[in-house]
Amino acid sequence: MEIRLLQKHELSLTQNLAEKIWPSAYGTILSKEQLSYMLNWMYSIETLEKSFDKAKKQAPSNYKKYMFCLLNRIKVLGKFFCNSHS
Repeated sequence: MEIRLLQKHELSLTQNLAEKIWPSAYGTILSKEQLSYMLNWMYSIETLEKSFDKAKKQAPSNYKKYMFCLLNRIKVLGKFFCNSHS
């Protein structure tokens, strides 16, 4: 497995993972409408791009911190998703 910083053009990968993982992780405690709202609020391409650009503008170290936080969030959700489907 290769771990590297995402590039801006790859943010759709984050969105796709969230759309697959969130219903399994939170579908029993959130309504479909609330899931949709949360995914759009946190993982829309527009939101991800704004966060990406803001982190990159502030400082290279902030950009790296943001990308690693995003990677860790995906990793945690991915583990939950994999464990709940094994």
